[in-house]
Amino acid sequence: DMWDSWGDVANNPQLPAARAALIQQSKTVADGLNYAHDALASQWGQTRKELSAYIEEVNTAAKTIAQLNDSIVQAKANGITVNELEDRRDLQVLSLSKLTGATAQVRPNGAMDVYIGNSTLVSEFTTRDLAVVGP
Repeated sequence: DMWDSWGDVANNPQLPAARAALIQQSKTVADGLNYAHDALASQWGQTRKELSAYIEEVNTAAKTIAQLNDSIVQAKANGITVNELEDRRDLQVLSLSKLTGATAQVRPNGAMDVYIGNSTLVSEFTTRDLAVVGP
């Protein structure tokens, strides 16, 4: 309709009704674009909020695994049984696996490294934090 209104104004530039119709159609298009922008911005904000919560959950699990790795290595060095600690760590790794598809590998000292794809998330006692970036 807006393009038709442009054609009407081009064919009859002297008619105020044609110009008024073009202005009205342009406002309708602008309102539609503004509505679409607001809807997309709202959707993006909600998605970013959910993604931030997801990333926080992944980072918390990774930190817990690193702390448990430290406790396990120290306990093993002192000859203490670590079954309960290993079970707690395994639950965290399972959680990460469900969230991200993470894989894990146990080191000879009892610590566990966790990978997401080809990137290391947990290496013995240290972690790499994930972050949401962008506008």
